[in-house]
Amino acid sequence: MKKVPVSAQMEECLDYIPVPLMAVDEKLNILRANELIQSITPLPREQLSGKAVGAGLHCLHHLEHPKGCGYGLYCKTCKLRKIILDTLHNGTKSHKVEAALTLGGTGHEKYSNFLVSTSLVQKKQAKMCMLTLDDIQDITIREKRHRDLIFYAPLSFMVTDTKGTIRQINRAASQCTGYSTQELLSMNVSSLLRHGAEVRTKQAIHNLLSKGYYKEDIEIVAKDGSVKTLSISMIKGEDNRIISFGEDITERKALEQTNKKRKKYAEAIITTSPNALVTLDQDNRITGWNHKAVHLFHYKKPEVLGKDIDECIAFHDKDIYREALSFSRRANSGVRVKPTETIRYTKEGDPIHLMVSGSPIIIDGSFEGVVASYTDISRSKQKEKEIETLLEEKEHLLHEVHHRIKNHMNTISSIISLQTSNIDDVKIKGVLEGVQTKMRLMQNIYQSLYISMDIGTVYLSSFLTPLLRDIRAAYILNQSISIRTDIEEVKITSKQSLPVGIIITELITNSIKYAFPENGRGEIHLSIHKDQERPHFLCIEVSDNGDGMPPEIVEQGEYGFGLTLVHGYTVQFDGSMSIITEEGTTVRVVLELE
Repeated sequence: MKKVPVSAQMEECLDYIPVPLMAVDEKLNILRANELIQSITPLPREQLSGKAVGAGLHCLHHLEHPKGCGYGLYCKTCKLRKIILDTLHNGTKSHKVEAALTLGGTGHEKYSNFLVSTSLVQKKQAKMCMLTLDDIQDITIREKRHRDLIFYAPLSFMVTDTKGTIRQINRAASQCTGYSTQELLSMNVSSLLRHGAEVRTKQAIHNLLSKGYYKEDIEIVAKDGSVKTLSISMIKGEDNRIISFGEDITERKALEQTNKKRKKYAEAIITTSPNALVTLDQDNRITGWNHKAVHLFHYKKPEVLGKDIDECIAFHDKDIYREALSFSRRANSGVRVKPTETIRYTKEGDPIHLMVSGSPIIIDGSFEGVVASYTDISRSKQKEKEIETLLEEKEHLLHEVHHRIKNHMNTISSIISLQTSNIDDVKIKGVLEGVQTKMRLMQNIYQSLYISMDIGTVYLSSFLTPLLRDIRAAYILNQSISIRTDIEEVKITSKQSLPVGIIITELITNSIKYAFPENGRGEIHLSIHKDQERPHFLCIEVSDNGDGMPPEIVEQGEYGFGLTLVHGYTVQFDGSMSIITEEGTTVRVVLELE
């Protein structure tokens, strides 16, 4: 290699070179240095001449190895000695080779990096190496920080070549894929992709190389076989290297898919709902209108979106419009409005009977609007009206039937009365009078049913009052026998009213006929109430203070026609009958109410 002689003028120019510079002989001793060398050595410039390079740069390991720099155990990363000798012996130029030196003084040391450039210079017959040293320690520290930022970054970082071979990764990439750093650096990126994504990835690389930037969501298969979705941003680096940053969006994608399914599910429910469903914003304006709403109100969806719901379906009637505004205010206050029967109007102005309800739409605790449900009850209202008409006709007919039966009974009673007046036989006359009394009882019951709003039930007091009046008129010929009553207002069925009336009639007439001697004085007490322990049972109690019933009748159960009839009705209604003959006679009948 041709050697360049150095003139005195050139030597003087060394002080003006803007980087630290020194000349080193073949023994690795410093011949001279410029002023900027002071920035990297603690020794004065005039003391550097004749010192070894390591001593001049104050390398701690030179102190232990006087032969020169580069001999210490910790000098493997320092290339300074090698490139100087290579230049002196072989004439090789070095350009910005990174070298490391351990610098410092007694009790402390520091590590510094340099960019070293060398060239061979011949002065007279001697060779020397001219070297420049640019301290890049601060730059190295910044680079290390940058590397640490990338290594510990939460995003996956990967560098690949154009063939997909992985050259560099960070910790997040290893954690995401489940592969170690060593495993990944021996793999091609295509081996991480889910089957079928290779063609798309090649196209992505082609787009990247042509545009310089590309972004896409891709699926990879981790070491454990799980599939993950990454949002990849790729840029083109030096030497056509591809730098990729990836964010694991697997969970987010899963949530998005779940939300999409929920949205589609909700939309399907709204679309296929048998009711007209309308969603409203906070200003009562329509945001959703399903098919049933189109069918019910005859407005197509584009016609009503963004419009006030009440102005669309309630404006034909001022009263209905005011009621609809009140409903909307309650719904928009965040309160659930229960189903309410009302009227709304079609596009043509025809009224529709509806059941309307409203529920607030709450998302993350915030009120976002209202969903209103409209159910067409026009047919139900029509059927209801028809049923009401039929019921009215039925009630009218039943009232007419009861009235006619009452009149027929009155006719029969009059006939019996005429026959009785022509009969002299006392026994036959008594039987006919008993039949006539029962006829009056049935007349009273039908009269109660006729004037009652509910033809299926009767209040006891409503027909017992005229019944007791008739009994007094027929059997009590003087004022010496009194009837005292204690009747609870009990509602019984019309079917059960006749047996109850017959039981009461027979028990009272028995007391009148047999408890008191002729023209005797006494009192009969009638008590009717529900059993306290069994409310579905009715207690009828008739007691008198007369002579009392003969014991053999009670003991042997040899009842006359009246008590036999009472006992029969008691058994029919799963009841019981008891007779007490102390201080007069008390007959207690308990019947199960229907």
